[in-house]
Amino acid sequence: MKKLFNALLCLLLAGLYACGSTTPEDETTTQPTNTEITVAGTTKVFEPTFTIKTSPDDPNSYVIEEYLDIYNEVLNDDNRSMPDYYFFLYDLDGDGTKELLLGQKNWDGKIHLDSVHVIQNGVAVDQVALTPWMEQFATERCLLKNGTIKIGNSYCSYSRLEDGELKRQVGLSCVDNEYTRREYDNSQTPAGFTDTPITKEEYDRVKREMEGDGQLVELDWKPLAEYGR
Repeated sequence: MKKLFNALLCLLLAGLYACGSTTPEDETTTQPTNTEITVAGTTKVFEPTFTIKTSPDDPNSYVIEEYLDIYNEVLNDDNRSMPDYYFFLYDLDGDGTKELLLGQKNWDGKIHLDSVHVIQNGVAVDQVALTPWMEQFATERCLLKNGTIKIGNSYCSYSRLEDGELKRQVGLSCVDNEYTRREYDNSQTPAGFTDTPITKEEYDRVKREMEGDGQLVELDWKPLAEYGR
């Protein structure tokens, strides 16, 4: 009987969605509202699903859609724990094409840069795999106005977009007044590296070379459901 009830409920929900007005393909879908339905005297509130317009002319839209699909799937789960994701578009290398940056809201309530997608051969490719494994857990990630992405603090690494690919440049560490420079081998996956002790003067020089004047980009994060609006 319970299975029959669930089946009838699914059919009723399907009918509600089928009877609603559809959005033309050439328009961006608006954010829906909650739907209430009463079955056997019990009112159930169904959370909205979020959709966006996708287009082959905008490869980033498929990345957003994939994240929203995951969110929509978890949204109707009683024990859902989907983290909030946001997006920001920014031209990292000044070539006129904006790269897709995704951010995640962490336990501290702040949105941290999580991944970068670069369009390669008409496809938005996730560049997060280029980050060395020990930095995957670094929440302090910032974007500098010179297009450099800095990850970490006492130990940090720098990445820049080169030839359509996000590549590690160099790593620096300062622990107990001991300075180290890390050179990466980007031809390896995951990247190989070599650490070399350096002087404070060399540390400061490389830091200036990577960070410039140190100005940060103000990341105007937007909810995924607002993409394309």
